[in-house]
Amino acid sequence: MDELLTLMLIKAVHVVAASIWIGSIISLSLAVRVVRRFVGSPASIAISSEMGRRLRPLTRTSLYLAIVSGALLAMQRGFLSALLAFAFEYRPVVLVLLKVMLGTAVLILVEYHSSLGASIARIANSNGARALRRRIVIVGWATVVLSIALAVLGTALRFG
Repeated sequence: MDELLTLMLIKAVHVVAASIWIGSIISLSLAVRVVRRFVGSPASIAISSEMGRRLRPLTRTSLYLAIVSGALLAMQRGFLSALLAFAFEYRPVVLVLLKVMLGTAVLILVEYHSSLGASIARIANSNGARALRRRIVIVGWATVVLSIALAVLGTALRFG
């Protein structure tokens, strides 16, 4: 396959996957809020848990595709070789490092969010669920913010 066509395909996969990831987590967080408002707390936990479970294959696949395609793009543009050469005065390398750190943080938060969701579903009707619900909201919004920051950094790499 032509190198330009390959690059365009990888970029398309990256942009679409990142858009699906960010769009789905924002949509899910808004849907959970609406469900909680209209259904009430005990029932909303079960509904929210089910929504997250059903969307997980799409969201995880899009996150992983965005990370892999982003790494491929970084290799193609020479950022990773520059990183290995410790060229820290090279601004894009610093941005790539920041993206790697934020991406790692997002992966950790996603796993933590999933484990909190499973815990909430198990203890839905107890007082402990309320404390866990606060924590899962904070972790969820932190994931959204870091994911958006990743997208902004990607734009900075492209146009900066």
